[in-house]
Amino acid sequence: MSKVTTHTWEQARVERGVTMRSRVRALIGVGSIVAAPALLSPTTARAATPAATARRRRAVASGKTWEVAAIARLDELVVEEGVVLTAPRGTACP
Repeated sequence: MSKVTTHTWEQARVERGVTMRSRVRALIGVGSIVAAPALLSPTTARAATPAATARRRRAVASGKTWEVAAIARLDELVVEEGVVLTAPRGTACP
């Protein structure tokens, strides 16, 4: 007569040598290999340069017209009462 034994899934894994601890360690190892190029690649330090830290400010006085011919990236825009903002002739506003 043969003896029938029942194993749980975790016992079968332990017998084969693949424990949950080794799976977690392998996952961390693979994750660090995948993430290393992104973490170690050089980046541009825009915040450290004087041009990046300088405030971009535009003030338009009352009664003046400002023709906005291109996209303007500003930190501050001061528009007094009576200012006219226009686009170049022939351009469409979105």
